[in-house]
Amino acid sequence: QQAFLLPPLLLLFISVNAQEKEESCGLWLAPSHIKEREDHGYGLGMYTGRRIVKGTDMSSELFLPLFDFNDTEHPPLREYLWSGEAYKQLVLEVYGNLLFFSPGLSAIAPCTSNNFNLERVDGLTFDNSGVHRSKDPTTGSFTYHHQPMFRAVRDIEPGEELTVQCDDDDFDGGDHTRTLFDPKDDKVTCLDDKLEEREQSNIPGVGRGVFAKKNLEKGAVVLSSPAVPVHRKLLHIMSESASNLLVQLLINYCYGRPGSDLLWFPYGPLINSINHYGSSPNTPNVKIQWHADPIASNEDLARRKQYHHPELLDYTPERVARTHGKGLVMDVVAIRDIKEGEEIYLDYGKSWTE
Repeated sequence: QQAFLLPPLLLLFISVNAQEKEESCGLWLAPSHIKEREDHGYGLGMYTGRRIVKGTDMSSELFLPLFDFNDTEHPPLREYLWSGEAYKQLVLEVYGNLLFFSPGLSAIAPCTSNNFNLERVDGLTFDNSGVHRSKDPTTGSFTYHHQPMFRAVRDIEPGEELTVQCDDDDFDGGDHTRTLFDPKDDKVTCLDDKLEEREQSNIPGVGRGVFAKKNLEKGAVVLSSPAVPVHRKLLHIMSESASNLLVQLLINYCYGRPGSDLLWFPYGPLINSINHYGSSPNTPNVKIQWHADPIASNEDLARRKQYHHPELLDYTPERVARTHGKGLVMDVVAIRDIKEGEEIYLDYGKSWTE
């Protein structure tokens, strides 16, 4: 415990900083100090802006199962998937054929088996938003499963980087207890000061939705999310008995051009619950664009802290889909003024509508 003692002046700074930030932001996205120090993963980490009390369940996240996933070439997406052995109710044939993805903490935070501050919990909830499997066109287009995947194992103080329980690494998470983000760092983005997820969208039969927590001005970046490249064929399910091509549900959460082999899958919080606007009177109020912050050129960041790689846009789709340790950041931008309480809508494009 002596290793965690700090000088009184530094403790005072942390306390004052926490009070300043607690009113506006509960969760920060910023380059990970731990990934750099431990040679564990790349890019962004997540930091708490508020004190998290021991035993607190973190926000529920989407649960996207992948069946018979072909990872023989270890594609970049594989780094973000978890074993589904604990979810016997979803297994089709044998336990080994199920992997799953959850956005947010499980995909971004560094994980370890030693002295983490968020432990793994397994408890799926089911909600199909009342869709009828043979009558509603949205049946099967979104996941029906969610779970609060992590719970605080101790009190976590404002400014701490979040570490989650896993068996993939064993660095001592306690060594980083006082690793704090810099609140003046331009690379820091708040994840929960503008938008919130609700269990039901205003559109019937589509599941969850994202809503504005306050008035948002046209042109404002309302959310940012890292994204991993995915080759389209990777989401095909090989089946000798099926007459039609089967695809993983995860493809409905990816972005790409029709006919392109390259897809981009955003894995930050909230973004995967933003719905297509549907039909009148709803209209899109946001768009997605690549992150344009000049700081993201990475010139001032250590390699494992680098999180946005625009050079990928000059690669061939095949090369991008095989590139590990690099990704891009998507910004969700308001295309008109948005009022507090409004649902956030995207235009998924003509091919989705058809």
